[in-house]
Amino acid sequence: MAYWISKFGTTTIAQVEPVHDLSLPAKAQGVETIGAAIDEWGSGVAPIATPYRITVRGEEYANTKATLGTKFYALRSLVGTRDKLYRTPDSTSSQEWVYARLINMSASRDGHSQLAVPYSMTFAIFGPVWNGTSHTTTAALGTEPSTVVAVYNGGNAPVRTPIITITASTNDITSVTIAANGESSISWAGTLASGNDLVIDCGAGTVRNDGADAYSGVTFNAGHTVSYWVGLGATATTTLTVTRTAAGTDVAGLVTVSYYEGWY
Repeated sequence: MAYWISKFGTTTIAQVEPVHDLSLPAKAQGVETIGAAIDEWGSGVAPIATPYRITVRGEEYANTKATLGTKFYALRSLVGTRDKLYRTPDSTSSQEWVYARLINMSASRDGHSQLAVPYSMTFAIFGPVWNGTSHTTTAALGTEPSTVVAVYNGGNAPVRTPIITITASTNDITSVTIAANGESSISWAGTLASGNDLVIDCGAGTVRNDGADAYSGVTFNAGHTVSYWVGLGATATTTLTVTRTAAGTDVAGLVTVSYYEGWY
């Protein structure tokens, strides 16, 4: 399934005489000793040199010269800015996005058309994977100390950026362990008071307890064998096991996993 680059930030990219670069960036051919320079996620998961560049060509047009000038200068003002770059796959209205910077825009015109300006925009792409449909999966923390959450990533690329939220309701929670895929095992120790959230952002590598930094309570256990925190496989269901210790039986607590599908 192909796609068109459709929007940068809030600016729609006109689909007039479009020629869009759909290429994947080059893969590393060997082991790179300077970690993130080649493999942004580590462990050979994303051997893509980032940022990589794509080019979008098209025409800006209008019914009057004044309107054309306004639209053209609005495009030029985006050069140097960083924002979400969106693409729209064929036969769907859903969009996928990645962070990018517009690093160059070239344009030329001739006397045959006074109401259109052909242009070429070059974007630097900052992520190895495009973010697709967003999902949220929730499971109740019941009377048992462990809760299983099944999370499905329908994209064709692995996801390394889920956000896992533990909500304490009936009782304070004093420790949490998250295990997945036989490769991830992360624990947190502290006091998550009743009514508060512990937010574990696996992409940013942060942990917040009721909004306050709580990274000091994190431990990577012996069973943690990967460089990322928790991963979701491509076109696969990942089972997360969340084990918690509470001051009592936390019947009304929740575990929530929020993520985007990953697409190459």
